[in-house]
Amino acid sequence: MKIYAEKRHSMPYYLSSISRICFPALLALFYLNTTAIAKDVDREIELLRQKLEQQNQRIEELEKEQSGIKSDNSIRSFLTVGGRVQFDALYNRPSVGGPGGGNSGDLSVWPGAVPLDSSGERGQFNFHGRDSRIWLKSRIPTIEGYLASLIEVDFWGSSGNEKISNSHNIRLRHAYLEIGQLTMGQTNSTFHGTGNPDTFVLPATDVFARQPQIRFTQAFQSGDFRIALEQAETTLTNTSGIQLTPDDDRYPDIASRLTLRGDWGEASLSGLFREIRSDGALVAGVEDHVWGYGLYASGRLNTFGVDNLRLGIAYGDAIGRYVAGNTYNDGAIDSQGQIKLQTIVNAHISYQHWWSDNIRSNLAYAYVHADNDLNIVPATVDKEAYSLHMNIIFTTVDNVLYGMEYVHAERELENGQDGELDRVQFRMRYDF
Repeated sequence: MKIYAEKRHSMPYYLSSISRICFPALLALFYLNTTAIAKDVDREIELLRQKLEQQNQRIEELEKEQSGIKSDNSIRSFLTVGGRVQFDALYNRPSVGGPGGGNSGDLSVWPGAVPLDSSGERGQFNFHGRDSRIWLKSRIPTIEGYLASLIEVDFWGSSGNEKISNSHNIRLRHAYLEIGQLTMGQTNSTFHGTGNPDTFVLPATDVFARQPQIRFTQAFQSGDFRIALEQAETTLTNTSGIQLTPDDDRYPDIASRLTLRGDWGEASLSGLFREIRSDGALVAGVEDHVWGYGLYASGRLNTFGVDNLRLGIAYGDAIGRYVAGNTYNDGAIDSQGQIKLQTIVNAHISYQHWWSDNIRSNLAYAYVHADNDLNIVPATVDKEAYSLHMNIIFTTVDNVLYGMEYVHAERELENGQDGELDRVQFRMRYDF
């Protein structure tokens, strides 16, 4: 039996020597190359990390600058300036008359300025720019939120003459601070409502007062609630029909407003609670005071397209100086120094129609009536008044408004005497 042995093929000697030398060299070279690549990758990662940290730091600095707080914790105040330049041309028939520049009844509409019977001038043409305004706003970030402020002035201060310079003086409109939910300073009363008519001048019966106050506002998803302590000022009619301002008020007026907003429009309900007081204003040593109230419901309801209906009604026995330019006082004071309040009802309705995106018209009607006590006051006091407004307004140029308005107003005294006013007014305004 033959046994065959496996034949082995041996590597030549010189090849075996080369392999023993090159293979470790190749391993060493591969190791060194891999280590270098790893170091390069680590270096790139470190550079990327540093760049990412720099970017994050820059983003943080930009966010701080955006909020007004620099990285050194200093505070940056944001200040803006704005206002409007307004020109009005009016023709009144009849005119309230009076010295040129001082007859503001020819420039606004309030019942007490409507001439009675034929007592006014036949007519008067008037130019003025007193409704031009300037305002300054500031905003400073704090840990409690932004501290904001507003100062606004116009030129309805003491009147200048119309002979040479028409130098009407500056008048303070608004000056208040806001931080968080708190407002302190002078601004429009919280008793104001929403949906005021879009007219050139306030209707003869407008609910309006601007005064110092401390207001708290609580906002919620569909509106807000506000309550405020506001400047008190009693106005009374004496037995001669003259207005008295005793300046004896002990407590601030309390005003509140609840506002709701939605796709349908907005609506508000305002409340007012006041002390009406006199301490010797008519009879020395005689003090009397009564508490009164007021309610005001108002709103703006969307109708067709962007058209809307605006309406409001105010009622109360202490709203005299809050409506119709204080033509009607808060109450009457008799010859013994005793106060009796009078009920006043005030209402308006207005429809706004948009002819196009930059042309609109408004038709507005407003009415006011006072329940005077004729056992105390004379029959020469105002009983009721109304005003009718029709206009067309163009906004075809950015920040520019111009248009025409017609106004008819009437008032009647308790004795039946009455008067009326007709006005045509052109306006151009530029807001900056």
